[in-house]
Order: sequence, then structure tokens, then C-alpha cells
Amino acid sequence: MGLFLVNLCLEYGHMSKRFVPAAFNFLTGLIFLCIPKRPVEIIKIVPPFQNQGPLNKLLAIPTDAKEYKDIGEEPLKAEDLVMQLISNDFKVRSINQSLQLIQDATTLVSEHVGSNFLVSPIYEMLEKLDVTPYPTYVKENYEKTKTLLTTVVNKPLTKLVPPEKKPKALRLLEPRIETVYDDKRRPKLSKEKEEKVKMVHKIKRETKGAIREIRRDTEFLQKIRIQQQLQSDKERREKVKRIYAEASLQQGELNALDREKKKKKKF
Repeated sequence: MGLFLVNLCLEYGHMSKRFVPAAFNFLTGLIFLCIPKRPVEIIKIVPPFQNQGPLNKLLAIPTDAKEYKDIGEEPLKAEDLVMQLISNDFKVRSINQSLQLIQDATTLVSEHVGSNFLVSPIYEMLEKLDVTPYPTYVKENYEKTKTLLTTVVNKPLTKLVPPEKKPKALRLLEPRIETVYDDKRRPKLSKEKEEKVKMVHKIKRETKGAIREIRRDTEFLQKIRIQQQLQSDKERREKVKRIYAEASLQQGELNALDREKKKKKKF
């Protein structure tokens, strides 16, 4: 009955592009029931399945059994819904159907962001299942299922990144603009006043030009005076040097004459 309900969930999931997490939990539990366990071995499982008790290996097949390899591949039947006893044939068909449903469920959620979280428990449970005593078609389904699960489990996760904070805009104040009407047009003047205004304007312009020329001439004269002063200072320094040189020469001659006189007095 559980496999039938899971099949219905997957069919509606394909049509609605949604999934039921309980279906993945049930498929994980079916693989759990197919694993042979030692009395002291405890495997973590989510309820309603129990990791202890006589029903925790309800569909398990002994690893050294050989009679299961010859069972042919058959789908589950309607009679299985009312069957009271669990036969060896039913165990093989159940695990085979479970593997096919796991493939469908994995394909359904493979594009979802958190698909690896959904299929990881199934993948870990399949790692504990030994398919040695099962028929060849079950082994092929097992390998195909494991390959598909490996792809989804190893799919890299896209980390959630908070949206970039936009800089807080400065509060903009509307400028208070007041319209001011200022009529700057000159009043209409008479001919005489107009001529007077023109003459005053011309005088101001000529005065500014004359002041500018005077400043230029003053600057030129100052430059000439500075050059003359520098030249005069240079000539004076050279003249002083010549005087000192001539005085030194004369002093040397006087000293020589004094020495000659002193020598003559001795003799």
C-alpha cells in the first residue's frame, strides 16, 4: 500500500512540479527494511519505522542466500495490497519497485536547490544495502539508482547571499525660489544727456587706458634704474679692487726699499 501511495505522489508531483518529503522518508524506510541487521546493530531511521524490534528487517534477504537470484522480474500486483504473508518473491519485487521509484523521485527534485538534502538519507541507506543475493536486474537498478543519487548528492550548493544594501539617499530639499522682477532698462534720455553719458563713458575708458600705460612706463623705468644701479655697484667694486691691488704693490716696493736701506747701514 505504501509503494502505491508513493507512486501516486510522484505522478501528481510530476504534473504539479511539487514534491512530498514524506515520500522520500518512506522510500528510505523501505531500503532500511531490506538491510539485514545484527541484533546489536542500530541504524538511525525516522518514524514510523523503528530501528529495533522484529519488523526492522521485514524485507531483508540473507546475504548468503542463493534462491533469490532466479526470481524473474515482475511488477507489483493488485493482490499484493491484500496479501497477509510476505513471500520471497514479494521482497524482490518490493526492492526493485522501490529502486525505480527512487529514480523517479530523484529526477523530480534534481533541479531543486535543496535536492541533496532530500536524497542524502536514501543514498546513505543504499550504501548499507548488500545486493549480492538479489537477481541481476535488481543489481542493475541498484547501480543506476546509486549513480543518479551520487550526481545529486555531490551537486554544489548555491549559497544565499544577502542583497547589496543600497546607499541611503540624502534628503533633498526643494529650493525656495522667489521670482524677483527687476527692470534694469535705462530710462529714455534726451539727446544732450545721451551725449553726456557717452562722453563720461569715453573719459572713463581713456582714463583707465592712461593709468595702465603709466603703470607700464613706471615698471619699465624701475627696471632701467635697477639695472643702472647694479652696473654702478659692479664698477665701484672693480675700482676698489684695483685700488687695493695698486696699494698692495706700492707697499711691497716700499718694504723692499726699507730692507735695502737697513742693509747699507749695517755695512
